[in-house]
Amino acid sequence: MGIPEVLADRAGECGLRPIIMLLGALSDFDVESKIYSYEGPFGVGYLVAGFQLKGRKAGSATQATARAPQKGE
Repeated sequence: MGIPEVLADRAGECGLRPIIMLLGALSDFDVESKIYSYEGPFGVGYLVAGFQLKGRKAGSATQATARAPQKGE
């Protein structure tokens, strides 16, 4: 992701690895994201966000074998 390991360690990076996993899982999709809130009242950041899958990206390696969930599924 281009974040130096020293910087991630100093930042406390407790959420970095789960976010990297999420980005990998969503990498074949067109995604709309929305940040509902972010606050850091005690030096620790708290993020609440949502992701809406809009479909597979054109040319996705898995495009032929899977599809994005449809509304209501």
